Amino acid sequence: MTSGLVALHDGTDSMQISEAQVPEATPGSVVLRVRAAGVCGSDLYYYGVRTEPESYPGGHEVAAEVIAVGQGVDSLSVGDRVTPEMVGLVRACMKCWFCRSGNYVKCERQVPRPGGGFAQHMKAPAHACFKFPDTMTWQEGAMIEPLAVSLHGVRRAAVQAYETAVVLGSGTIGLMAVAALRAMGTRRIIATARHSHQARMAERLGAEIVVQAEDEQPWLDAAGMAHDRMSDSAIPSAGSPLWDTIANLTEGRGADVVFECVGGTSGGSLNQAIAISRKGGRVVSVGAPKVLVPVNVIIMLRRELSLILSHCYSVIDGRHDYEVAIDMIASGSAPVAELVTHTYPLADINKAFECAQSKESGSLKVQVLP
Repeated sequence: MTSGLVALHDGTDSMQISEAQVPEATPGSVVLRVRAAGVCGSDLYYYGVRTEPESYPGGHEVAAEVIAVGQGVDSLSVGDRVTPEMVGLVRACMKCWFCRSGNYVKCERQVPRPGGGFAQHMKAPAHACFKFPDTMTWQEGAMIEPLAVSLHGVRRAAVQAYETAVVLGSGTIGLMAVAALRAMGTRRIIATARHSHQARMAERLGAEIVVQAEDEQPWLDAAGMAHDRMSDSAIPSAGSPLWDTIANLTEGRGADVVFECVGGTSGGSLNQAIAISRKGGRVVSVGAPKVLVPVNVIIMLRRELSLILSHCYSVIDGRHDYEVAIDMIASGSAPVAELVTHTYPLADINKAFECAQSKESGSLKVQVLP
């Protein structure tokens, strides 16, 4: 086979399917046959604002089979099941200080990005590919990346088993945070969810309590009060069922650690996370706001909170987040396969994006199976 299908965004509002040459294995690289690629929330956002046609396919939640091995590669063999780390390692120079410290996403001399998983074939550096066992499905393999994203925040926050953890938002990243917390032994997990199918999955993955997600505007209003009228908590004046739940469980202190997994463009969820944290607590931003958002630093100062900004993944304590995520899935402690609610062939990738965009579809994780 010398060619295969590839999906490229046309710069307007859809993906176009075309044929492309199968890449050749060059020294240090492998050629992959993509078996599953997840549609990420960031894909939905960035394709929604894209105005230029793509020159290479996206898709960074990838599970694939090695079909060719380049010269000098001895860590992988044809037939291996792998997930390439598409954000950092595939572009890492492997020489700068950040790469040497295992922070590949922060590489100072990134090489050009190769094609992603919205295609039948792709090429990746061998050092960017993590093997996963045959006992894992392709769908599970494509869930390693989103689990690693949330797991990175959990590891950075150093959550203790006895602490009360709150996860704001039960999209993919929020649900993966619940799974990671439970797999690492956290006993008390509270999650918020906007939709009933998200709430059911949060409970299935280990949330002790799931509370209906609240309107963000009251939290923004509370956080934006004049300095001389502001309390050190900034709970909405009309009250909050979420805060009442947390206060009842913590003798009014607030959560030990809050994972903001909504992102968005308002900043409401980040201010909510700040408001419901206990004095001396931690707020972990995993959701990645897409624009500049207002944050009430005054309350953070008064409560002496730690704001932990968590971006993608890295090596922590000698192990890459991908490696830990693979162990969690393979052992069954993170049952991520249950999140894959819809799958589509590559030819129907536009339908896959529509399904992922519409929560009325009941979708949690949508994957393309090229």
